Amino acid sequence: MTADDGPVLQPADALPRGLTVSGGAGAAFADLDELRGAAGALLAAAGHLDDAAADARTARAVVDGGGVESPSTAGSARAELDALITGPLGLVARAEHLRDLARSLQAAAALYGEAESWAERLVRAQLAVTGNVLGGSPVLAMLGGLVGGVLVVGVGARVAALLVGARRVLGDRVPTLQQAAMALPLENATLLLAATVRSLAPGRQAPSGSPVPDAARGLHVLDGVVVEGLLQGRLPVLGRRPLEVTPRLGATRTGPPPADAEAVLSGIGALYPASGGTPGTVAVTQLDHPDGSRGWLVSIPGTQADDLAYGSNPMRMDTNLRLVAGLPDDSTALVTEALARSGAEPDEPVLLAGHSQGGIAALALAGDPAFRARFRVTTVLTAGSPVATTPAASGVQVLSLQHRGDGVTATDGLPSPASPHHTVVERDLSESLDPADRLAGLSFGGAHGIDAYARTAGLASEAGAPSVETWERAAAAVLGGPGTVATHREFTGVVLPPGKDTPVGTTRPLSACGSPP
Repeated sequence: MTADDGPVLQPADALPRGLTVSGGAGAAFADLDELRGAAGALLAAAGHLDDAAADARTARAVVDGGGVESPSTAGSARAELDALITGPLGLVARAEHLRDLARSLQAAAALYGEAESWAERLVRAQLAVTGNVLGGSPVLAMLGGLVGGVLVVGVGARVAALLVGARRVLGDRVPTLQQAAMALPLENATLLLAATVRSLAPGRQAPSGSPVPDAARGLHVLDGVVVEGLLQGRLPVLGRRPLEVTPRLGATRTGPPPADAEAVLSGIGALYPASGGTPGTVAVTQLDHPDGSRGWLVSIPGTQADDLAYGSNPMRMDTNLRLVAGLPDDSTALVTEALARSGAEPDEPVLLAGHSQGGIAALALAGDPAFRARFRVTTVLTAGSPVATTPAASGVQVLSLQHRGDGVTATDGLPSPASPHHTVVERDLSESLDPADRLAGLSFGGAHGIDAYARTAGLASEAGAPSVETWERAAAAVLGGPGTVATHREFTGVVLPPGKDTPVGTTRPLSACGSPP
């Protein structure tokens, strides 16, 4: 496979309404290098036929010159050569047929290479350049913001009035204001904002098609400077605060393993403080199989606090910036320490599962060579996570669940990738037959909720899509079947204040994916 390989969506008529599956083992992929190579071989063969036709024309000229000496045979020779050169099955026709085949293969390669339309690419390129110009020209950015603000307020007020009036006349057939906002292309808005923020860095910044990581890095540094400089009066000590990791007393229990992705996500939901979980906590489940082998499941919840640079919860807002920017973060540090303390061995398979921020952390760890040298990650499950800027590692089966209307999944500013080992399941909750799903789809928060994603995982499993089934087989090898004993443990991370001595049983934040800074 190559970076240019293009996925084909799996047949929609075989899936429940509102569900789309792309990528994975069940999708059709075209090796564009092979297509282009085959087209080149056909063109080369056509060239050889052209040479043969030229030789045949030379032979015909010889026949024409010697026809006087042997008129009886010259006529038949001319007829044979004419048929060979220009006949329906002759050299010229065969050469042109090969060129037609080559053109078809080249067109197919171009079609597969365009996984999205040229118009979408053009829009994103324009947004990236526009954001770069705005950020690089503060005066222009200010004027653009003022003019844009006036236009947005004016147009927005008119649109809002029209929507409200139309709903009074036509009822539910007209979207609400919130539904209209959820229909906006959030990926494009994120791209424009990120390009603008990225270009604010010192020096001239060339436009980037993927500006989100650089923008996140800049925002994180600015966040640290503001918090430390203004509130504490000194320069920031970015990424150097101790992370205290402790087992949660009373959380250890044994029982059957989670059976599928739906059960795994339900387990993640139980870790959130709103469900009675302890803030800043991940779960590590030891899975002892009947044959004596062992697997591991790590469950990682998402953002739990809106603290920026110096909150105590490792799953705070600032961790999102650090993960996307590729900087040392506390979430992956907590996971690494928890898995190590649980006793996972390098040859034992690991399934990393995360919701929202937890999914970014899971993908980051699965793609980090240092982490994979310590632990054998075979499977990743993400739900409601932006995954475009964190590519899946080769050889790791990844299943990503996303809802239309979930603004969090659009914060990477790019379409979600799909590859032979990365399956993306997208669902439109408004198309669901379940009232709970339709209700969740009415708001950003509902569309992002872990309960809705657990139901989507169940629906995707029931649909029987080949790509999802391939992921499920890889996950089952970790989770185990009947007779497997699951030992559930929880570990809580607390980020200590700057300058505090590191207590016993404490680790320092690792790199973005698990290496010491």
